[in-house]
Amino acid sequence: MIISGDTIKEAQVCNTCTPENVPRIILIDTFKNKAEESIRVATALKKDLLAVRLGIPIKQRTG
Repeated sequence: MIISGDTIKEAQVCNTCTPENVPRIILIDTFKNKAEESIRVATALKKDLLAVRLGIPIKQRTG
């Protein structure tokens, strides 16, 4: 994803190249607001998307 700079493009490529029986879980982490990016991915992949995983920067982790 970092190479293309676009989570949606990369999610669509992943979706196209992945067999139908493999669940799609997309990492939302790098480029934009995580909530907005999650909605954009869900809108783009529709029923093919199983879940999104929200990445949390190390500085925001507790414990």
